[in-house]
Amino acid sequence: MKLKYSQLLILILVLSGCQTKPTLVYESRQFAEIRLMVEGTKKPLVIGENTKVIDVRSPFHYSLYHVPHSINLSWQEFANTKNHRFRSDREDVARRLARLGIAPNKRVVILDQGQQGHGEAGRLALTLYDLGIRDVQIAALSYFPKKNMVQKKPEKIKNSEYWKASEDSKVMVDRDQLIRALKGNTQKKAFVIDVRSASDYLNKSNINPKFGILTFNAINIPWKEFLTYQGRPELKFKKHLQGLQIHPEDEIIVLGEKGLSSAAVTFCLLSLGYHRARFYPEGWSGLR
Repeated sequence: MKLKYSQLLILILVLSGCQTKPTLVYESRQFAEIRLMVEGTKKPLVIGENTKVIDVRSPFHYSLYHVPHSINLSWQEFANTKNHRFRSDREDVARRLARLGIAPNKRVVILDQGQQGHGEAGRLALTLYDLGIRDVQIAALSYFPKKNMVQKKPEKIKNSEYWKASEDSKVMVDRDQLIRALKGNTQKKAFVIDVRSASDYLNKSNINPKFGILTFNAINIPWKEFLTYQGRPELKFKKHLQGLQIHPEDEIIVLGEKGLSSAAVTFCLLSLGYHRARFYPEGWSGLR
């Protein structure tokens, strides 16, 4: 009888172990997708031979001075102008990026005006990550010495081989998902972070009554707090999030005004290891 009992116990342990493996594999796969961003965020930025630099400032500011060999793009080129979601023609976008020498086997550094801007670098970085480019970093132009800047545009851009974009977006939520999270009607706890200013956050009367949001389950953290003065993701902010009981395995939905600063914060969260961070691209304009 003892033998049978021990065999049964072993069988139960084996089966229970088998049941937990898919979750662990899924989570490790999710973290693998952000590993290069997480590791890169912890290190100083270095522009090497395999690095493509994108400057998302206005063409005028780019013409005054920029990092050598950088190219000038805007985040709007890769967005749906009506609802601020990513463009649906993902293969066309990937082909255009390849013609600019941007591909998954390259490191991409995106520069903007940091806290003086509106989160443009983070928005484009999240776009590239969602398409399948995993080694993406952001910074303010001031991260690099001004004495090394140039006015001359790159004479020739070497193409990359065409590559296949990821099929579906993993970092956007729709309005129904956001509404459920705001009402607290989700199976598991989902944190909603409102990254507008404190004054805008306190003005909750601008929610359309038809959505039936009586209680507002959102935490207000202005988006600039997620960045250092050099426009890098703020590593120290992870302790603040943990103090709010927000952990890397938690689901997070980021809400901003129009899907710009919220995308930047989502990118920062991914760079800090919060692999379940997503954002609502329509922003508050989709709730009025």
